[in-house]
Amino acid sequence: MKRRLLAALLDYCVVLGWLAILAAIAVPLSFAGLTPWDHHQDLIAFLASVLPVWLYLTVTEAGAAGATWGKRRTGLRVVGPRGQRAHPARIAVRNAVKLVPWQLAHLGVAALASKPDSGTLVGPDSAWLPISATYTLLGLTLALTFIRSDHAALHDLIAGTRVHAVETVANAGGTGSAVTAGTPPPADRLTDRTSARRPGTARRHHVQDDQAE
Repeated sequence: MKRRLLAALLDYCVVLGWLAILAAIAVPLSFAGLTPWDHHQDLIAFLASVLPVWLYLTVTEAGAAGATWGKRRTGLRVVGPRGQRAHPARIAVRNAVKLVPWQLAHLGVAALASKPDSGTLVGPDSAWLPISATYTLLGLTLALTFIRSDHAALHDLIAGTRVHAVETVANAGGTGSAVTAGTPPPADRLTDRTSARRPGTARRHHVQDDQAE
């Protein structure tokens, strides 16, 4: 659980870096009186922040590593329901559900901060609806993550994904392969290990064969 929280913190640093770039662009434009985001603030917030973050999460987790930068740094990966590599569609759904609370917060804040007739999806009188939904979904996600033994969050349950630790196991040829923690090693490795632990087994078989002859 600690590794997953650390991974989230590292990925938030990536998100904050992107938001800092947006601020570096928006602040000078605002001082110059160029504020095209006065209308449809909720849509602009989605296109400028939520969509790029969704792309970052989805592209990295759907890749060969199955992990964002934060997950790779902490030895985690997103897998499918049976521990296999997750299908890109599952990854896309997972991250869409994951970012729903953030977009709902945008809807509520934009409704409260925008001017009349600004074209926001939610009006000021209804701003409490998306804001309440934001806190409800966040609370449910955190509760599931801490209560469940597999620490599956709401977006994992909906998409059919899990976040597992990754271990590097050396095979007989001396190379390494990444496997999900808790996955039993292949049968040939078990046989090699069993034979190595019982060196007298082969000799006993040879003696029995000689006696039989």
